[in-house]
Amino acid sequence: SYGRQQYSIANAGGENGWDWRVKYQKDKSGDFKDAHGNQTPSHLDADSINLHLGKELSKASYLSLNYRSYKDSDRYQARHEMAYPINKGNYDHFDGSLIWNVQIDDTTKNQMSIARSKYDYDLLTFGRWSPPTGDLYDFSVWTWKFSDQFDKQLGDHLLTAGFDFSKDDATTKGSFDDRTLINRSFYLQDQWSILPVLKLTAGIRHDRNSAFGSHNSPSVSLGFDLDPMTHAYVSYSAYFLTPTPNQLYAPIYGNADLKPESGNTREIGIARDFGKGLNLTASYFKRHSKNRIGYHPMTYQNINVGDEDAHGWSVQLTKRVDSHLRARLGYTKT
Repeated sequence: SYGRQQYSIANAGGENGWDWRVKYQKDKSGDFKDAHGNQTPSHLDADSINLHLGKELSKASYLSLNYRSYKDSDRYQARHEMAYPINKGNYDHFDGSLIWNVQIDDTTKNQMSIARSKYDYDLLTFGRWSPPTGDLYDFSVWTWKFSDQFDKQLGDHLLTAGFDFSKDDATTKGSFDDRTLINRSFYLQDQWSILPVLKLTAGIRHDRNSAFGSHNSPSVSLGFDLDPMTHAYVSYSAYFLTPTPNQLYAPIYGNADLKPESGNTREIGIARDFGKGLNLTASYFKRHSKNRIGYHPMTYQNINVGDEDAHGWSVQLTKRVDSHLRARLGYTKT
């Protein structure tokens, strides 16, 4: 199939409170021709490893270790690449996490995690963009993440409180010393079951970024069961997206002057269960974005393209024929 090969080996199991999943996969591909006989340059030689190890420390406590790595050398798949004698990249990524879930009592639980990841990509090319050495793009990001989420049921209220911390260290070969981005987020949410058929969910998230300051993002939604088979909702949510280290500092495409993107989305929707496996959902949304992040069509550099207003609606109809077969028909307009 277009010169592609894939090989994998995996094992999964559990015993005495332990569980594990292990998988290794090799992906390879080469140049290929399409149905018209046009040659498309392509090269991929990738190795990926996925590991999971979990342990039940008690009936109420579970600890898991997860690791994923991916390495490849590739060539961008595009016919215009024929113009460049060499245009190859090497991608090296891994992330590992340690997650601890604790069910403190019938109404209280907590999840804590710590993670470490690496993103590294370098591109070797000769042609229109490259210097004589051909070393165009060498960029890496090391990241630490820590999070803790606490849930407590108090009568008709489900309270959720949490904290997220991330630290990114970005390096570009021959361009600048390490640059560090630190983000701290605090959030609080209350799911209030006002009536058996009426639920109000409200929350707020506070972000504090070392490069872009502080920002509060509130959200609220109201859901109502019109009858046992029909559910309607209305919601409002604000968001705040800081540029990633790649968008800020990557060679060629990066732009250190980017501003964070912010905005809000308002939505109203309804879901109807007609029985016998037939369901209908419909929704309408309006979104306002400020300092939308995009890219320049000529230089491909990341830029703030401006403010944006969007609206649209969606309808989905699904039918479960039996336990093996389901059909879906949908239409979305934006």
